Amino acid sequence: MTEYRDAVDIDEQRKLLLDVARLRDRPDFHDVTFVCQDGVRVRANRALLAARCEFFDRLLYGDLREAKEAVINLRSVSSSSLGLVLDYLHTCSVSSLGTDSVAHVEAYDLARQYDLPGLQRLIVDFLVRRARDGANVGALISTALQLRATDVAETMLPVLSSGLEEGKIAFDGFSVDALIFCLMHPRLRIGRPSEFLIFRMVLHWAVKNYADEGGEGGRAGSLGVAGSPKTEREQQRHALVSQADASRLRAVLQQNGASKMEEWTRVLMGVRFECIPTDVLQTHIEPLELVPMDSLLHAYRTQASQFSRVALRSTLWDYSCRGSGVRIEQDVCEFRCSKHQGARTRFHFTSGVHSWELHIAQYCDLVWVGVVDETVNMEEWLGKQSGGWMFGSNGSLCHATMQDNGPYTQKYGAPFREDHVVTVKLDMNRRELGFGVNGEDFGVAFTNLPDRVYPAVSCRHPGQLRLCFGEEIWTLLDSQSQMHMDFFQ
Repeated sequence: MTEYRDAVDIDEQRKLLLDVARLRDRPDFHDVTFVCQDGVRVRANRALLAARCEFFDRLLYGDLREAKEAVINLRSVSSSSLGLVLDYLHTCSVSSLGTDSVAHVEAYDLARQYDLPGLQRLIVDFLVRRARDGANVGALISTALQLRATDVAETMLPVLSSGLEEGKIAFDGFSVDALIFCLMHPRLRIGRPSEFLIFRMVLHWAVKNYADEGGEGGRAGSLGVAGSPKTEREQQRHALVSQADASRLRAVLQQNGASKMEEWTRVLMGVRFECIPTDVLQTHIEPLELVPMDSLLHAYRTQASQFSRVALRSTLWDYSCRGSGVRIEQDVCEFRCSKHQGARTRFHFTSGVHSWELHIAQYCDLVWVGVVDETVNMEEWLGKQSGGWMFGSNGSLCHATMQDNGPYTQKYGAPFREDHVVTVKLDMNRRELGFGVNGEDFGVAFTNLPDRVYPAVSCRHPGQLRLCFGEEIWTLLDSQSQMHMDFFQ
């Protein structure tokens, strides 16, 4: 069957678009007048607006009072932003975008109200280009938030982020709400500007917005406090504000009562002080006396907690008792060996009930988890040795098999694979060992364990296993504190 398509006269189609565009400049066809908030009258063709935009269709031909009026008041709309909307309705483009950022954002807000997504995209693309070319990003974001155009503000954030990193953009021109919005938003850090740099820009903003309100602002310089960097390069890298600026800023914040200090505290809540090195916090930021001590203490505690977590994970596996092809990175065992080898923890158990998890980060043909005594050879598969009690990913138990490949005749539980979590449950009061997979408990697997056992794994390339003791790690540290202290010495 022959497929027939509509015949289109391309030349006449283009002419039609040009004719529609010319209606914008034909006063004799204009039959409706809009009075804007600035008093400017904007005239247009009623039928064209209604045909191009549902909002105007309802306004000009619906049941509203304006449908019968030749002059319509749009008291909340500026003439410049309405002009951009009308340009788009006539031409499907916007050719009169000037340098008025407020008008751009207002036009975007109108486009959203009038359901004109194409115009929204054009304006956003233009604003992003302007921001990259050095326009006042602060004014753009502040105006966008004032008009509740949050999506426009979010679009500016990657530009702001890269500009901060490159030193091309500061927080000049930002309202308080705009600055807080940016500091709290994750996109601000998409270009990975350092948190120290962000705080420095926040301080410069504060000097201009607070300290300079009553007088001439000093130039930003080095801190000039004890312990400041000695070399010129280090001074420049750690420069925040001058001592004079810091003193004036402290005075302004103290003299203006609780409201100004509360506002400043809200701003600082957006700075991730815990991401700034501890020595920089202590030497260069704390002496300024511009950051509440509660914020600094929170940063110090967070850093200490992060360090302790890394340190604790690093104490789990025994670096001195592993196969030669086993690589240990904090809580992860990575097997680079062609045949099965083993690794065990620093911790041993002689009494009590304990449990831990092994996350199968990367699977090999057979993964084994369980416990061992002190007699095993980590260069060999642990399941064949008399000192190893192992549960395999093939759903079998092995202990003292005396050969490399099984036999895997003692079936238990269910198989497990990559991304599965194996739970090991050890009751040293009864000398019993059991396992579970992804929350399903399989019951007791081994009995008559020796007096002392270590959590252990056995695998080969490309296996990777992550060990997790959960909150029990703190109990283990208390019970074996001397071993823990030896690790840090």
